[in-house]
Amino acid sequence: MPRSPTPALDLIVFCPSNPFVSIAPILSLGDISDSLAKSSAFKIAVSPIVGGAAIKGPAAHMMRDLGLDVSVLGIARHYKDIIDGLIIDEIDRHYCRKFTPLVCKPWRCRPS
Repeated sequence: MPRSPTPALDLIVFCPSNPFVSIAPILSLGDISDSLAKSSAFKIAVSPIVGGAAIKGPAAHMMRDLGLDVSVLGIARHYKDIIDGLIIDEIDRHYCRKFTPLVCKPWRCRPS
């Protein structure tokens, strides 16, 4: 059965899930990654890493085991070919200037 065309979207949000065991399996399905790359929607992720630790689950341990930087910068590098922006916690604001060589732009969340 033919798939329906990809809907026109303005925004795609990657929730703060583990990029390896939650997001990667979804991206590996069919032509999901290709559709994302072709989409004109603004793609933004919410960092699952805050202050060098995972919000929940094993993401920080997995990043460390893979030799990746356990930080919002490590998340930005991981998603650099997919996203346009990354939402980070205010505690990680010191990383903002390091985003310059990356394609994506950081947005800081301030506690209310």
